[in-house]
Amino acid sequence: MKKARMLVLLMYLHLMVSMVAPFMAVIIANKYNSKSGLLCILLYVIIVLAIQMYGWICAVSARKLLKHNNIEELRKAWLLLKLKTVPFYIVNYIYSFLMWFVLVAASRGIFIIFVWIPVAITCSFIIQSGIYGYCYIKYMRDIKGIGITNNQVIMQFIPVLDFFGTLKLRRIVNDVLNEVKEN
Repeated sequence: MKKARMLVLLMYLHLMVSMVAPFMAVIIANKYNSKSGLLCILLYVIIVLAIQMYGWICAVSARKLLKHNNIEELRKAWLLLKLKTVPFYIVNYIYSFLMWFVLVAASRGIFIIFVWIPVAITCSFIIQSGIYGYCYIKYMRDIKGIGITNNQVIMQFIPVLDFFGTLKLRRIVNDVLNEVKEN
């Protein structure tokens, strides 16, 4: 759970750095020289790569939680990564759309070839949290015998659908577990 909390914190840090770095690079390049501005961008890239690496380390830890049967911690981490990061994705989408719209317009379309980069980074976060969901669902299907369809598993890896799929799966699991307690 600690790794998942740290990943959430790092996701928000990524968002903050993504908002500040381009402006800082321009300000620094104008005040000092272009090499200083490029150094600022390089530092930004290093931060983003480090956060992504940590996200993949967290995804591996989801498998370890499943392997060691630490299901309650896996469930909490899954819900944290899928439900508590909704503001991150909303702000990230709005900011990225506005920023890239300005960059592409200012470059007269040249920078459109780079638009895939922030999309890939955001989708990577969704896949990383989706691995937590996959591991939890695997346990619920294989060990608990709860009927969860493959579509619900796939939804864990698709933007926006992952949120609604998580809500539905949480309800299904809670209903089944409550029914078991009653009997």
